Amino acid sequence: MFLHFPVRRLIAPLFLAVFSVSCVTGPKLQSVHTSIPDTQFRTQNNISHFGVPSPSLSGQYHGLLACQSGLVHFKMELQATEKGILSGTIMQWTAVSHRPLPKGQTPPPTVSSVNGSYDPVSSSIRLALRTARNQPASSLHRRMANLQGQILPDASALVMYDTSPFGHNCSPWVARRGDKLPAEWGDVAQLAGTAGKLGIMDTIRLRRERTKDRERTGCDPVLTAWLDETARFPKMARPYMNYHLQRMLYSDAIFARHFGKSFTELEPVERMSYEIQLQGSCQREYQRRVRAREIGKSNWRLAMATFPRNSSISDVDKAVSALGFAISDAWYGLARTHLKYMSEHKGNPELARVFTRKQAFYLQRLLPDQRDEFSRFVIAELKKMIIPVLQRELDQELAALPGTLENLEALSNFGARSLKRFPEIELTDIQALVDLATDRINKAALASARNYGKKLSGIEGVHNIDSWRERYATLAATLAINQAQGVDRVLAERRVALASEILTAEKRAFKKQVAAFGNGIEAVKASAKYEVSFNQRLKPVLGAAGFAEFKKERLEVRNRLLASNYSALARIVRGWRHASILAEKESDYFLPIDQRLSSGKKIVALLENQRRKVAPFGEGNFNAYLNALYTYDHEQLRKIDRDSIYPVVRAMYAFQPIAGALEKLFFGEQGMRGTGRTQIDIEIAKLKESSLIYPLMAYYLMNYQNYRLHCSKINIERTVTTTWVETRNDIVVDTGESRRRYKFDIRFNHVFEVIYESDPDSVVQRMADKFFKSKGKIYRDELISGTHKFLQRSCKDQLARKVEDNMIRYFNAVKKRIDAVS
Repeated sequence: MFLHFPVRRLIAPLFLAVFSVSCVTGPKLQSVHTSIPDTQFRTQNNISHFGVPSPSLSGQYHGLLACQSGLVHFKMELQATEKGILSGTIMQWTAVSHRPLPKGQTPPPTVSSVNGSYDPVSSSIRLALRTARNQPASSLHRRMANLQGQILPDASALVMYDTSPFGHNCSPWVARRGDKLPAEWGDVAQLAGTAGKLGIMDTIRLRRERTKDRERTGCDPVLTAWLDETARFPKMARPYMNYHLQRMLYSDAIFARHFGKSFTELEPVERMSYEIQLQGSCQREYQRRVRAREIGKSNWRLAMATFPRNSSISDVDKAVSALGFAISDAWYGLARTHLKYMSEHKGNPELARVFTRKQAFYLQRLLPDQRDEFSRFVIAELKKMIIPVLQRELDQELAALPGTLENLEALSNFGARSLKRFPEIELTDIQALVDLATDRINKAALASARNYGKKLSGIEGVHNIDSWRERYATLAATLAINQAQGVDRVLAERRVALASEILTAEKRAFKKQVAAFGNGIEAVKASAKYEVSFNQRLKPVLGAAGFAEFKKERLEVRNRLLASNYSALARIVRGWRHASILAEKESDYFLPIDQRLSSGKKIVALLENQRRKVAPFGEGNFNAYLNALYTYDHEQLRKIDRDSIYPVVRAMYAFQPIAGALEKLFFGEQGMRGTGRTQIDIEIAKLKESSLIYPLMAYYLMNYQNYRLHCSKINIERTVTTTWVETRNDIVVDTGESRRRYKFDIRFNHVFEVIYESDPDSVVQRMADKFFKSKGKIYRDELISGTHKFLQRSCKDQLARKVEDNMIRYFNAVKKRIDAVS
């Protein structure tokens, strides 16, 4: 009769009797170890493995797979390496087809190569099916099967899930190790081929059941309880997981718990009776609950849709899935046993975490409450391993006390460090350990501070003492107030000692670095260099005992050196004929503190007098340029020019490749000039030689007649014509010309021609235009303001005349440089 087979024949007694959940929990736990001895769990590295070594997987496996097209029997040949690399073949036969074939024909076998990997830590296996031969078009998806699953730790049986897009159409792949399919599994094929005929009395009974069901006001309590199992399903599972959960409804763990027997043990009439109720009274109850929006009841449709014989999940699929769930239950039970064994034998928690983390794929295939229960179990067992480890580590750290502040800082981070390392625990789990650490930290604080201070030396040690609360912030926050103050006192005493050591060392250094040079000029330079270094390095201890007296001694030495070397210093200072040299060399010989010394006052006066001579325009960007013109400091002028022109040159570099390529496109590789250098290359080279003297002279001549006209004996007049264009939205609406007359000294005539009357696209014109429109190193406003102030100087001022002469001189030198570029 259809479906009329005892459950122990159909679902494999080995799995149900030995590997079911009930057999791996409670008093029957030891029975599991009859096939898997304790030595399996006593591997190296403090219980690090769960499954057999990889080579033990090599061999033959026979199994079953149920798809919408029928029942498949497969044989798998595996070869495994020491590193867990798997390869081999899978041959599949269609045992029972749901799709009729022509009489006398049978589906050809499918042969696929497989490759994958095995992980002994979690007894997980991955296989990919590729390159199928003799494969019918109807099962083309089998080419892309990606199997991921569990293998029992003794490699006796396995269950794999197809995670490819087509995997939801089939049951899990279940297999037993051996040279043939287990005899008891043959009942599955017999089940799939049974017609399931009903007798006359069965038909009459079912007719009465339909009449009775019409009168029911609600769903049968047994069916209701079974349907309510779907409330545990995730609300938005992926299609693959939806099918997996639907199949789970027919596992013994769920179905037999409600109906008192396996789904496959139902009598045909009993099966049809439940089906009538599911389609009648239970369907009406379902619709009522959906309208009432009762949480979880909408999932009822999953069970009601899959119960009939003609549903998307066939009876044989449910039977094969039951085999898979039995293997999975055994695997989970042994996984729990292994984890519990590790906790009882003080296993390594890091390895235990790896073991549990690798089971994430399989945990997703549990119902949420089952997964939560397993997670709670894992955390509880991990805590049993973690707490002793942390206790041992804390004992080791405590044994190293008093240590130094570094040790206490590490110890004060014990709680946070442990929580970060083991997120499974909470602070309450290790509060006693944290309290013990805090108590010992406070008791060891003073001794640790003394040890810490002994290791410190020099000015770096002073810095460390001054910043100990910032450097060891966690420790400072952990210490009691009186203990933190005690550490301050201990370190303050050490700071005094360090300052004394530094002072002694500096006195020796002063003799070696300054006194050793005698009383000459070199001694003056050495003194200046030493003072700058001393004040930069030792600022934190300058107020310590003895440093004021040492400073007084050094100033007396310096005062004597300045007095005895005044004449030589005066010659050196007078030799600094440019402001740039004065600014560069002054600090080599002189210090700000010199003005407080009796002999230093004369030196300061000498410096100020020389500064007035070489830098009459004072400080500032443009004033530095005028100072350089005044003394004709050619190198300084070029330096300021380069700094100011560089942003303009950099902008032109962006256009160089495009402009150069266009020129060579139209004129060939030799360019328009026939020299091989493009026009933009030449323009950039000229711009690099250009100068601020152009915008300066442009503004100077523009305003000459307003300030300087009465100063010249021979003045000339020149007219400049300017064409202007007015546009609106890029359309020319008006044009015109304007003329302006300029009067200036005849000495500037050639300058005027270059700036105002030469090619308007020349570098000279663009340089002047650029600096009147944008900002460079010397800003436009600064150039205009500085030149304006200079123009207001008296004609009789020799300084003004000298600057004018040097402006013309430098202008000629720049023009000569630019003209030389070709």
